[in-house]
Amino acid sequence: MATKLLSALLKDTFSIATAYTVGDIITYSGSSYCCRANSTGNLPTNLTYWALLAEKGTTGDTGLTGATGAVGATGATGATGATGATGSQGSQGIQGIQGETGATGATGAAGVVQTIGVTTANGVSASSSGGADPRLTITLGSITPTAVQISGLTASEILATDASKNLVSLAVATYPSLTELTYVRGVTSAIQTQLGNKQPLDADLTAIAALGFTATAFLKKTAADTWALDTNTYLTAVGTGVQNEITYWATTSTI
Repeated sequence: MATKLLSALLKDTFSIATAYTVGDIITYSGSSYCCRANSTGNLPTNLTYWALLAEKGTTGDTGLTGATGAVGATGATGATGATGATGSQGSQGIQGIQGETGATGATGAAGVVQTIGVTTANGVSASSSGGADPRLTITLGSITPTAVQISGLTASEILATDASKNLVSLAVATYPSLTELTYVRGVTSAIQTQLGNKQPLDADLTAIAALGFTATAFLKKTAADTWALDTNTYLTAVGTGVQNEITYWATTSTI
């Protein structure tokens, strides 16, 4: 047999695919074996091809605990664990300071009012409509009470509606009273029309109306649209002949 160095004979752990020759040394299951006949694929427990050199010993006593090693690097973060059960509610914390007022939001779309239900009685009926412009219409029929009293109004004043369509009294200091309204009772056409049909304004009549009273005076027109009272005694010296003629004609029944 050829001479081999020990380092050449050491083949490390047995491999079923390796071809071993006589003198090769391997380890198998903790024991060491020496090849006694060329072998490929034969386990070291087959003593035809292998001879036991050193059998694996029993486990020795546990040694002393060694010194604590240095802290290793932080490992990668593990997967998140399942959520634990909810704990009991803690006590309420103190109130925080009030935040700043936020900006005013945009105006929302106009709401839509649906149809309104109305209950009516005593000659009053009503109808309603929804939509963006809801309205409620009330119709007064034959009302049983003989008088209707509205608080906030003044007695014996005219009623009207204000800018908000509320009933209000019209003060007599500014508007006609009920007594003043009776003065035009029976008027069947416009007052201005009736006044327009009266005697038109005349300058002669106006001048005459402006004259005062004077006994034994004559009405005398002195110029256009001008009149005066004349107190002259034009007939005080009438002759006897004229007087007789006047007396004659005054007593004659037939001319």
